[in-house]
Amino acid sequence: MTKETNLITVREAARECGRNMETVRRWIWAGKLPAEKLGNQLFIKKADLDSYCRETATVQYDTEHRLEVPKRLKRLRERIRARTGRDFTEDEIVGTIEKLREERLNELELSLPENTPMKYETETEKKEDFLERAIRFRNKLRARGYPEIDAAALVRKSREGRIRELRKSLR
Repeated sequence: MTKETNLITVREAARECGRNMETVRRWIWAGKLPAEKLGNQLFIKKADLDSYCRETATVQYDTEHRLEVPKRLKRLRERIRARTGRDFTEDEIVGTIEKLREERLNELELSLPENTPMKYETETEKKEDFLERAIRFRNKLRARGYPEIDAAALVRKSREGRIRELRKSLR
């Protein structure tokens, strides 16, 4: 952010409001978020971003400076230590968080209407129904404050796990 003009880049804007850079660019191209182009880079006024994110947020948008991950992890570790009287490693903390998220996702899946077999006239109807269910599920996750799911990372993680298993079996 430049102090003189209070302008931030698209990357900083995306990080600030917890969205993808492409999403911020789409807002700009659609005329929803004012921006200035300097050279080949887009800049956004911090005040414009704050007001737009506050208007479009599904959860309360916080304009306060966010703590960086290491600081948040340190605070979390201190709170856990205070409650349990024991130190946990970062892997244990992350593992527990992932486990709790997975349990919560399973609960949400169970709360969706049963996936009873339905008869579809065409393959297109089947795909449309699936997409509608997926969108409803995603919206429920967003409403409950879950972060966006990075499908590419999930696929990569799954693939790496399968490769490790294959390597073990070949030894």
